[in-house]
Amino acid sequence: MEIEWTQHALDSLERIFSYLKSYSSDKTVNYIEKLLFFADGLGSMPFIHPECHELRSTQKIYRSAVFDKKYRIIYKIVGDRGKIFILDVFHTSQNPERISRLKDVE
Repeated sequence: MEIEWTQHALDSLERIFSYLKSYSSDKTVNYIEKLLFFADGLGSMPFIHPECHELRSTQKIYRSAVFDKKYRIIYKIVGDRGKIFILDVFHTSQNPERISRLKDVE
């Protein structure tokens, strides 16, 4: 399946990049590249990760994957278009209540 990042997710990724870069600029690019590689891998087995319990749906199209035990990637599987939309990425320590608003992101 094709992976498409929403603007919301890209903005989140940019904030993560900026935050990490302020602490360790030499390792940040490599870390973000690994996160992107992980996200690209979602297309080969999109249902391997659990359903996002904050966004339950009858079709179970909202999924949640955790990268490096630190960053949570919320994505939506749209089978009729053969796409996966990355809706958001954020640190696992952040409040998950903000996830519920992601149903409106495209």
